[in-house]
Amino acid sequence: MNSKNFVDEFNVSLKNEELFNVTDYERFKNKELLDFLRSKIIQNLIDNNINNQKDIESFIKDEIDYSLEGYDLSIEQRSYIYNLIDNEVNGYGPITELLRDKSITEIMVNGKDDIYIEIDGKVVKDDSTSFINDEHIIRTIQRLIQPIGRTIDSSSPMVDARLSDGSRLNAVIPPLSLKGPVLTIRKFKQDLANIDDFLRSGALTNDMALFLQACVKAKLNIIICGGTGSGKTTLLKLLLGECESNNAISKNIEFEYFPYEIKNENDLTINIAYKILPNLEEWSLYKELNLIKMDANILYRNFSTLSGGEMIKFLLICAFLKENKFLLIDEPTNHIDEESKDSLIEYLKQKKGFILVSHDRKILNEVVDHILYIGKQNITLEQGTYNSWKFNKTNRDNNEIEQNKRLKNDIMKLDAI
Repeated sequence: MNSKNFVDEFNVSLKNEELFNVTDYERFKNKELLDFLRSKIIQNLIDNNINNQKDIESFIKDEIDYSLEGYDLSIEQRSYIYNLIDNEVNGYGPITELLRDKSITEIMVNGKDDIYIEIDGKVVKDDSTSFINDEHIIRTIQRLIQPIGRTIDSSSPMVDARLSDGSRLNAVIPPLSLKGPVLTIRKFKQDLANIDDFLRSGALTNDMALFLQACVKAKLNIIICGGTGSGKTTLLKLLLGECESNNAISKNIEFEYFPYEIKNENDLTINIAYKILPNLEEWSLYKELNLIKMDANILYRNFSTLSGGEMIKFLLICAFLKENKFLLIDEPTNHIDEESKDSLIEYLKQKKGFILVSHDRKILNEVVDHILYIGKQNITLEQGTYNSWKFNKTNRDNNEIEQNKRLKNDIMKLDAI
């Protein structure tokens, strides 16, 4: 006897509903109601000043039930609201789970329902996460940068910051962004957290560490090259001794990491200089300002009123004024205009003894005088610019390819005998 399934036996017709193709943004389509309920619940939480975690969770449930009285919502929609509020209170909005997921290395928010993530080097669209509207994205950005003392609004519409876990955050909002608020978070690479990890993975050997130490002692201007997320900043942290490890890079010189984090951007610029340099002699500050072609009047303006280029150049001046320090300069040209970049390059040309991490070919080609290349099989140090090193490396690679071809032809001839 042939068995029949339930559908065939009882002649049941199935609706072809693509339930699993519904995006997160479409699960609660009435965005005005969703935003209203979210604002009402959050405001009630603030007014009641709930501090105990258990009370918060209990209050959220009670407040949602109370707020939803009279609304004909499905179980899925009610669950959606609870998850939304829970992430707002205990996390960083809709991207909370993305930030916790260690397999995700980058988060890109291009719009309320246009979110991409990077996993294992591949960028994919994430339909399981969405924001209510543009204001919801801006609130999330503000929540992310508030603990590090940064702000973002229409008068200061761009922020580039390092979060407490080492992740890089870049955000741009209107009027600077023409398509609405956008947010990118490059998460700190956890699998290369200390020297042991570098040694274990083969990214660094004892000989490499000794060679790097010799370059530092010689006060060479060194660049560190590598793709995004390859561990450039982590290497700087190793030199600073910030990463715990059973091994260490020995050094007889003090390293200084740049850029600095400024906790109070509303302070006068001159006061920030004294906080970085307690024993500052003002004549030396004026001298450096002249070298980098900056007006001394910026010292008596609030730091927050400076442009991105002015902030970078001023803080770099303070870094070079620290005595007996070897600077580790991390991405100094991020989000500065060409004029500021040119004056920054001219300033760095006059300085000696620093390690530079940058993706900017112009600064790499004009500022450094030596190129340290750490390959899979050897370490090379060449005098010259980035372009000259790239030209020589391309020639060497081509010569190796031609030599391999000749060897293969010789082998084929021998086999034919």
